Amino acid sequence: MEWQTRVTKLLGIRYPIIQGAFGLIGNANLAVAVSEAGGLGMITATALRTPERLRKEIRRAKSMTDKPFAVNLSPTVDPGLSAMREVAIEEKVPVIETAGYRSADHGKRVKEAGLTWIHKVTTVKHAIAAERDGADAVCIVGLEGAAFKNPTTLTTLVSIPLAVRNVKIPVIAAGGIGDARGFLAALALGAEAVLLGTLFMAAKEC
Repeated sequence: MEWQTRVTKLLGIRYPIIQGAFGLIGNANLAVAVSEAGGLGMITATALRTPERLRKEIRRAKSMTDKPFAVNLSPTVDPGLSAMREVAIEEKVPVIETAGYRSADHGKRVKEAGLTWIHKVTTVKHAIAAERDGADAVCIVGLEGAAFKNPTTLTTLVSIPLAVRNVKIPVIAAGGIGDARGFLAALALGAEAVLLGTLFMAAKEC
């Protein structure tokens, strides 16, 4: 079955499924496995801790796959990510995901480098801001999602249609999606891809 959406076309992937970032296990092993299976794998910069280790992991991923993968930058977790951002740009990682509140400075630099920028948010207000700042796509994480939260975050199935209604760029859904029913529900509500995190922790690569 073909799953063509604006996100699959934007990212050059077969399925509208993205692997989320992980604080400790967001390395090339998992990212490559997801990308090889037709989704978008993701290396987590903060998991590597230093620009040098990130560069090494990106190069390791490149040696293992010719499929696209992404690097996640979380400025709200590590304010000193500019050096890691530059490593990802120098290594020509095709997709950079930022997470947290406003990441316009990171996004601007990513866009200047000709790469794809996804920004991950927890509220529709921040999704609108991401579009205004130039993001190519926005990932909205509902209350069910792990990691960072906002006091005004709504549940995933409420957040998806609100985001779709208020932005023109593709919306990626995240938070509590862990099976085919959740995947189809997200797409039915207007999302053009899903981002899965906790589910992948059951993978042997973790």
